[in-house]
Amino acid sequence: MNLKLYIYSILLSLYGSNVMAQITFTSQVPLGISSAKDVLFIGGNLDNQSTSSLLNNGKLVVTANVNNEQANMQAGSGTLVLQGNAEQIITGTKIFNTYNLNTNNEGGILLNNNLSISNVHVFTNGIITTENTPNVLIYKSNATYTGDGDNRHVKGTVKKYGSADFDFPVGNGTIERKAGLKNITESSVFSCTYQQNTPKAKSVENIDATNEKEFWSIKQSDKFHAAANVILSWNQNKVVFDSKNKKANAVKVSQMVNDKWNDASGKNSGKMSISGNVASEAVSNFGDFSLGFVSKAESTEVEQKAIKNYLSKRVDKKTYQISFAIDHENGEGTYEISYKNANGTKVSLTELLANTDVSSVYTTNVTLTDEVLNPEFSIHELGRLGTKHLADIINTETESTPDDELITVVGNGSEPMLKIKSMIDENTTYTLEIYNTAGQLVSATNNIEVSANSEQIVPVDLPLIERGMFMAVLVSNRKKKKSIKIAH
Repeated sequence: MNLKLYIYSILLSLYGSNVMAQITFTSQVPLGISSAKDVLFIGGNLDNQSTSSLLNNGKLVVTANVNNEQANMQAGSGTLVLQGNAEQIITGTKIFNTYNLNTNNEGGILLNNNLSISNVHVFTNGIITTENTPNVLIYKSNATYTGDGDNRHVKGTVKKYGSADFDFPVGNGTIERKAGLKNITESSVFSCTYQQNTPKAKSVENIDATNEKEFWSIKQSDKFHAAANVILSWNQNKVVFDSKNKKANAVKVSQMVNDKWNDASGKNSGKMSISGNVASEAVSNFGDFSLGFVSKAESTEVEQKAIKNYLSKRVDKKTYQISFAIDHENGEGTYEISYKNANGTKVSLTELLANTDVSSVYTTNVTLTDEVLNPEFSIHELGRLGTKHLADIINTETESTPDDELITVVGNGSEPMLKIKSMIDENTTYTLEIYNTAGQLVSATNNIEVSANSEQIVPVDLPLIERGMFMAVLVSNRKKKKSIKIAH
């Protein structure tokens, strides 16, 4: 009998007979799991010796400890499953390579040896701890992961090869606090460790303070010289800002350089009081990174931003459609839309994360808390440079919901469309006319058929070159006209 089949049949027999005693399976000779249909289940320890040549192209399930002495182990094309209820320890003098990895042990997994993944890692249950440097969890160039969370991440160091964007699934064993790298300029090797109790520095530069409760140590192997953007996050449900930093106007990436916490600049999005993300400018010298706070308002990029092409359109008694664009090459940010209620009190309607620039229009519907004739809306940006009042929308189109149809703008500024909603029990034929701000007819579309009590999406034919506001006039076969502004 073939040795592989002999071992497999014994283990299968033990498992099928509900034999629960923990065993140690020692491999000293070539052992292969040939195909995706093959499963080797070890209800105990795996001791893979230097004379072995384990190759997993199927599924290898181990419920206890794993030791590897085999040099140059091939990853194969299979899956290593580490599962159980008691802590599993990975030991050995040679790295254990696997193609896929599934970690499913509520008691946790301790790495006293390097464990490398070439394809996909599924976090199912349990914390992976890397106790002794340089023992790490390694993701090779094309490796990814899924299923991570507060009770499923790495407490310790994670290493990543390659140049693809990557978020390190690190934390402290209780909460996951990722850090990421984006726009890596060339293939490299990075490692990341999440730590608490941020190191003190002699001074800070271009920031007022750092988060004293957490930092990330991100390092690049010495022989590589790639640059990348460092991505950090804050989540005050997990790590609460110090009281002295809660009134800061902005969060930045700060980096320890020459015993100083320096501003690594960049952009952020989110809400200071809850959660958000912040990205640094490209850095090539790596080390310790933390969240930096700025209390004073600055006036660089946001002062150059302005709302353009904004308008509001009444949909019903309390609902309005708000459209706006940011007159800046980077309009990504968090924007607050508010209005004054019947008592003259400001009411915040929504905070939205919009990605809009000079060539696109962001559209959203808001619902008032009371009925106000000609409501006055305001738009503010809530961002890294504090709260910036950008625009008031005073001239709201307060046209009542029409008897025959309701028209709204859908799509974006480069490819706007009209949605025509029939409100009557008969079919209607329309002509759509588009006029520029000079009152000139720029296009017309005839014979638009809309069935009774249905909706129709109609493309809007706008000039390719001309930009600005246009007026769409919809004329029905009953000679009724409805109009709406379109930003392009």
